[in-house]
Amino acid sequence: MTKITKRGVALLVAVAAAVLAVVAGPRTPHIDGNTSGDADLAARVRSLLPDDAGLEALHVSVISPEGVRHAGLGSSGGVVPDEHSRFGLGSVTKTFNGQLLAVAIARGEVAESDTLATHIPELEGSQAGTVTLLELATHTSGLPREARSDWVWPWVSGSESASSGDRAPQGEQEFLRQARTLTLSTRGTFSYSNLGADLLGIALARAAGAASWQDYATARLLQPLGMNDTVFTSVDDAVTVPERAIKGKWENGRTVMPGTPGQYDLPAGHSTWTTGADMARYAQAVMDGTAPGGTTAWQPRQSAWQPRQSINDTYQIGYLWIRWRLDDDRSAIYHSGGLAWYGSVVIMDPASGRAVVVMANTALAQLDSLAQALLDDSQDPVPSQASLGAGMTGFIPYYSLALAAVLVALSLWAAWRAERLGSRLATVIRTVDVLAWAALAAALGPWSSIPGWTYALMLLPGAYAIVRMALRWRELPWQPGPGKLRWWLWARLVPCVAFAVLVLLVVMPKG
Repeated sequence: MTKITKRGVALLVAVAAAVLAVVAGPRTPHIDGNTSGDADLAARVRSLLPDDAGLEALHVSVISPEGVRHAGLGSSGGVVPDEHSRFGLGSVTKTFNGQLLAVAIARGEVAESDTLATHIPELEGSQAGTVTLLELATHTSGLPREARSDWVWPWVSGSESASSGDRAPQGEQEFLRQARTLTLSTRGTFSYSNLGADLLGIALARAAGAASWQDYATARLLQPLGMNDTVFTSVDDAVTVPERAIKGKWENGRTVMPGTPGQYDLPAGHSTWTTGADMARYAQAVMDGTAPGGTTAWQPRQSAWQPRQSINDTYQIGYLWIRWRLDDDRSAIYHSGGLAWYGSVVIMDPASGRAVVVMANTALAQLDSLAQALLDDSQDPVPSQASLGAGMTGFIPYYSLALAAVLVALSLWAAWRAERLGSRLATVIRTVDVLAWAALAAALGPWSSIPGWTYALMLLPGAYAIVRMALRWRELPWQPGPGKLRWWLWARLVPCVAFAVLVLLVVMPKG
């Protein structure tokens, strides 16, 4: 077989591999034809969503003076969501703390001006201990967003589940120990903080003499509202995935095991599982003032409208509720939640008695726009994912774009080097590199913003290189000849294999 023939065979096999990648490779999540609940509402939601919405399964509840309508669209793991399916609520959980703060103040258990150290003695003498409950409730404490950041394990495991056994649970005392070491950098200005919401929850629970925030929130808020299907998880729980939970998706379409949202946070910030039915009850009660805490929690604590980064509009902040100015004459009460694999929005217009709750198994920016369109009864389609950019989580698409760029560069480099590699050891290293990066890009690539078929184009040069190197295998020695850098190849082999093992942990199916 001539060199030209071998190259032709390599090219044909590479093209076949690319075609296979188009068929079986990564792709943007899409909502299938399955629906539940109100068929008209489901059709309405479909008419608003763009083709590239990047959503797989979602549930929508629309509350109006005429009643409550529920609709589920799509499916995940063969399950079509309905009003009793559980989704990760994310940061909408923070509004629970807003309502609970209003209750605690009304009962005389706490005051807005109380410092954290007043109710959490472990923080006495620390900067965090000087923060007031009002500052926590309005995100003006100066505390950082998180107590600490560790993205490595969640990305490897595909879950932030504390029950994985690979991380020791972080309990309340460890959380407070970390809080003692923090400094206040932006005190007095709005700076969103998951950590602050967690600390507010601890303070409220302790002021009430409750054993835990979960017990406190359940007794004070969930039970009075009949939210019997809403549950909390924390790093101390042995079981993190409740029954009827919809499996989550990364923005790029990768299925992951739903676990405890926030491995290094406590549940008061965002670790809630709930249903459309429960959240409809909650939104209705908050809007009409019958929820514990009444309407006090969503009354603004600042007089001026201020710019908000996540939406191109302005806001006022209450007790963790956000007042979103929709136009010059109208505003809505709002909060969203976004994890890597769940998204949620609650938006209410008390003046009209209308509210919308949207929960999905993927966190994307369209959820805000979809909720507003349903609230306004707008006929305008929701903007496409491409026009909105990275979505709610932001970090993942930018990171995944870098993965895609590395795959393209490595594939082209491998194709160029395929004719020049002088040993079998070198071909093994190059092949493992290409396969590892191809697998990693497939699992974590930017497939919420880029069509999945582009993966095939990225992979094509690398596939050609692998086939070409395989065809040259018999003509090559195991090691380079004398005078060559043998030690360098053997040194490259160790990190190459280690990286491949790490990638296997990342790409293995979860849950």
